[in-house]
Amino acid sequence: MDDRTKKILSIVGGLIIVVAAIFMYVMTVFLGVDETDDWKDFFTIYKEEATLTYELISPEKGYEVKGNERGKKVIIPSTYDGVPVTRIADYSFFKWKKCESIILPDSIEEIGKNAFYECEKAEIVLPNYIRVIENQAFYNCKELKELNLKNVTNMGIETFFGCSSLETVSYSEYMEEVPSGIFSGCKKLETIIVPDNVKIIGARAFSNTAITSFSFPAGFEKIGSGVFSGTKITSIVFPENMSTVPSNLFYECDKLIEVILPNSVTEIGESAFYNCKALKTVSLSENLELIDNCAFLGCESLSNLIFPQNIKEVGFSAFNNCTSLTEVAFQSNIKTIGNNCFAGCTGLQTVSFPNGISSIGESAFRDCDSNLKIIFDGTLTEWLSVKGATGLTDFEKIYLR
Repeated sequence: MDDRTKKILSIVGGLIIVVAAIFMYVMTVFLGVDETDDWKDFFTIYKEEATLTYELISPEKGYEVKGNERGKKVIIPSTYDGVPVTRIADYSFFKWKKCESIILPDSIEEIGKNAFYECEKAEIVLPNYIRVIENQAFYNCKELKELNLKNVTNMGIETFFGCSSLETVSYSEYMEEVPSGIFSGCKKLETIIVPDNVKIIGARAFSNTAITSFSFPAGFEKIGSGVFSGTKITSIVFPENMSTVPSNLFYECDKLIEVILPNSVTEIGESAFYNCKALKTVSLSENLELIDNCAFLGCESLSNLIFPQNIKEVGFSAFNNCTSLTEVAFQSNIKTIGNNCFAGCTGLQTVSFPNGISSIGESAFRDCDSNLKIIFDGTLTEWLSVKGATGLTDFEKIYLR
């Protein structure tokens, strides 16, 4: 092979690599094909109807079914060799993205984990007698529109995560828990009624849905972080036995207007009301002791806030950029104000501290109006003993007792 031929082959080889790289980039960025299973599915030619394999669990429990050759339509029979088909195996139809229809018989009682994971084009109707649905079984099944879960006794996490067409849910009357992330990302889900037997609501259970209101069940005991984050909820009344508002509970709920906390609440978690831009009124618990970091950061409409007697600590950036706040008056038990706590509160006119506060964080009032009036219920000597007090040099008016 002469040098000229070698050079041509080298150029052609380089061009093939460049074209392949561009192709993979386009597929990854614009079509979301970025994993081995995605590539496998993309290049798979789907049959008109899928073929299935069966495995006997036991004569009493019946058969488990699993997808074999991929097809546009999946029809699962109610029996195989005269024995009921009762379970969909784990990962049975995992990322069958070109599947268009899945028909499940009433004999199905259990659906394994990731069974229909990202069957995003498939129309699916669940039978009425399912008892068990495991983790992420219908994750990102975007054509799933209706659910009857009334007979379900056990469900895993993120079961219906990203089911963006889901509009109606009849929740189980046998379960005491709403699992974490179960309806997260169900963007059309506006209403969910949780039965009174439910005690626990898991983290992010309803995040990024379209719900506008929620009633806590009578048996409520515990709620996880981020449950209502990104929803359209407008107001909330908490149950009397709630002790903590978890972190990120209403993260970026830009329609939330009013919050009433019962006196049982002693702590508001980190970023609990982060960027709730429409929030105007918060009735704080009389027994509240801690407002954690970034709890109300970006709540630019918040104007009416009364700090209770028992509040001891307010975390960093807790009220950062709450531009409608005009007055803050701390009671006798406050000890610590975190860094950047009220930074960017441009409407703030008066802040009152009791004698007994021990620490004011750095930049606690950064970018506030230079005419902000700071009132301290103590002597100059006592004021100078407060950690961070001498750093408040941007303000001309500091009033002592």
